[in-house]
Amino acid sequence: MTNDLDVVVRLTHDKVGEFRRALPDSDFYCDEAAIHEAINASSHFNVIHPATALKIDVMVPPRNPYNVTRFARAKRVKPIGDWEAVFASPEDVILKKLEFFKEGGSTKHLRDIASILKVGAHPIDHDYIREWSERLGVLEQWRAALAGLSVSR
Repeated sequence: MTNDLDVVVRLTHDKVGEFRRALPDSDFYCDEAAIHEAINASSHFNVIHPATALKIDVMVPPRNPYNVTRFARAKRVKPIGDWEAVFASPEDVILKKLEFFKEGGSTKHLRDIASILKVGAHPIDHDYIREWSERLGVLEQWRAALAGLSVSR
């Protein structure tokens, strides 16, 4: 379990107003200029729920072959009534954590990967991770994560 919520959105400038209306100022802090900047840079911005101190990292990814693939693999779930949520596959969460680890070196991402590998409800597709980690330039990090966890294929 991580300490924040990560959300990936396909957001365009013309939809920022609609996005903001879904997060009332009385309940959430979200800087509109940061949203536009994240759209321009294909980066991220934060939404904070002060009453609970929950921080939501909202990522606006670039359109590239990996993102097309990972979004196609996402699972749609209806946890409550008609409300639908889309969740990344565990393999794609691992791949993103490997990218974040490579960028910043935080071992938090390796701990998150260890948790996913240990408590996953379904078998992890190591071949998919190996293929994309090579294409994304994080194969060394994937091998290190596996070696550090004493996980073998």
